Amino acid sequence: MPRIGDLFVSDDQGSARNTTTQFSDSKSLWRNHVRLRHNEEFAVIKFLQDCDDGDKTLFHSVPSVSASGKTFTSYEFCSDASANNVEGRVFEEPCVHCANPDLNDENGRPQLRNRFRYYVMHYGTYHLESNPDIKEQREWTQDWKSVEVGRQVYFRETKLQPQVLELSPGTWTDLSDDFKRRGTILDKVYEYRRSFREGQVRYKLVASDIKVPNFDEQLAVITADFPPMIDISAQKITEIDFPVLESAAKKKEQEVEDDAFEKMANFEEEF
Repeated sequence: MPRIGDLFVSDDQGSARNTTTQFSDSKSLWRNHVRLRHNEEFAVIKFLQDCDDGDKTLFHSVPSVSASGKTFTSYEFCSDASANNVEGRVFEEPCVHCANPDLNDENGRPQLRNRFRYYVMHYGTYHLESNPDIKEQREWTQDWKSVEVGRQVYFRETKLQPQVLELSPGTWTDLSDDFKRRGTILDKVYEYRRSFREGQVRYKLVASDIKVPNFDEQLAVITADFPPMIDISAQKITEIDFPVLESAAKKKEQEVEDDAFEKMANFEEEF
């Protein structure tokens, strides 16, 4: 069952992020989003919410600088947008970003951008050999398994747990088109891919033929306790503890091994 953290208190700048804590805490929201850090790698996922059931939240695009000096866009929740408060105001305090003239358009109105979030089952991420973590033989890569997908060799990082997938409007439009054609996005496995084209990082969703274990029964139980996605988008919660699932085949294999070990132990005790 996911464990929901305490309410998050924003800092003076209105940002709800603590980068160091988010990166190191395995239960942090940052760590529990599907993330692709390198180009030409992909995650194998299955949606746990249909296209119209995901979260469509409005954010301010805030220019930011990382600790290493790199510039990036930080998407900050708009607490004043009516679309974000349909079921009641999320935060009582007014949005500090709406009051920032540098973030407004030429008419003085806030420039807001949608980000789309869904709960997904994340089976694993496929890394290339050129991944810096593999080259540097980082400790966490030791369990990554070398596999072939077509003619390409990848190193598979097994996840087998629910996570949150955040999509840009462009990537979501492709997903929406697939939904309109077929009527659902719940019935197939997708690959969420990262690439670098025309000078910028791009993400896309494509159908996958990679076989994955069936966790339908387990997911039906645990997803009932997931928090509303708006609480994650607004970062009202600090952490969520998604369980790592175990396939029936793997569980049976472990039971056989445990049984064999127990018999061996009992046999030795007789002597």
